[in-house]
Amino acid sequence: MVAARWIRSPFGRPLPSCWGDVSMAALTVAFAFVEWLGGVTAWTVAQRIIVIGLIAVAVLMRGRHPYAATLLIGGVFAAGPALGYRLDNSTATLAGAMSIIWALGARVPLAVGLWGTVILLLTVSVGFADPVGSLIWNAAVMFAVFGISRLLTSRKRALAALEATARELEASRDAEARAQVELERTRISRELHDVVAHAVSVMVVQAGAAESILDTDPARARRALGAVQTTGREALNELRAMLAGLRSGSESAALAPQPGLADVPELLDRLRASGLTVDIATSGEPHTLAPAVDLAAYRVVQESLTNVVKHAGAAPARIAYRYGPRSLRIDIDDDGTAVPTAVPSSPVGAVPVTSHSGGLGLRGMRERVELCGGSLEAGPTPPRGFHVRATLPLGSP
Repeated sequence: MVAARWIRSPFGRPLPSCWGDVSMAALTVAFAFVEWLGGVTAWTVAQRIIVIGLIAVAVLMRGRHPYAATLLIGGVFAAGPALGYRLDNSTATLAGAMSIIWALGARVPLAVGLWGTVILLLTVSVGFADPVGSLIWNAAVMFAVFGISRLLTSRKRALAALEATARELEASRDAEARAQVELERTRISRELHDVVAHAVSVMVVQAGAAESILDTDPARARRALGAVQTTGREALNELRAMLAGLRSGSESAALAPQPGLADVPELLDRLRASGLTVDIATSGEPHTLAPAVDLAAYRVVQESLTNVVKHAGAAPARIAYRYGPRSLRIDIDDDGTAVPTAVPSSPVGAVPVTSHSGGLGLRGMRERVELCGGSLEAGPTPPRGFHVRATLPLGSP
């Protein structure tokens, strides 16, 4: 693993990582200068320039070329006895060797780093007056430096991996939160459409009927206006329950009674009061539906009949329940004359449907049915009319 390309200066500004190599090379030269002034090593001027210069070059190379740096400084150490200079008491050579070993521990594979450390151990010990006696001390120091470098680098890599994992988890959590918000917005939009669109459509039809017969049949007009009030009151109650659940953030809305197929007769009574003719038929043995399936079945019937009221001129409609061994099929047909239009784009794999209008109601029906594990088909029935078929599982989805 390559070391980080940037480090921080004391002033907080980013500095290239090669500055660490430059600093170590400068420190090696500084040690050699102090040794020269103090007469610590009995080297000639040429020896000092050549040896310290080559060691400084090796230190500068350790970041990008650790193998070449190891061979270069090892050659300098091994050539000591032949060229007449000893490494005893030389802090400069020790600093250079330790910096190279530190780079081996941090930047090369373990086996290669160990072999490089052994090479430097043997070559530097040759340069001592007592090679055998210095071997043990040099080995302890060098392998300790290599081990510490390896340990700190492994810890740094582990921390970097943990940080990357934490960032990925945070991004995944944010994406999931956004998806949940989008799902909740879709659910709220669907519920509001089902409640408001149905209620407003029925109220408009009933109010129009009441206005048309207000002078000729006041009693019937009053009944239509009473139906308007009843429909509006029920819609307000549903909206209040929905908003209360959203405001409290609790599950009270989910625990509140939800409409189901058992409430369809009451729905039909209100629609018939507005002038819609609806026939209903059941075949097969009725089964108890799961709550979500029961609500979806009710909303399918409600939205389909609402579309009849809005777009088919309150044409006669027919509802058929067909109970099978594992599923319930609901067919809703009308004899209207509305011109169908395509529903806006839907997810891949969704059943294509058409609508009397913009398609929001049928799209909401399709989403409800698919969430329950069922399917929805809808479209015109030439030469006139519209057909909706929902297939729902009898058990929990």
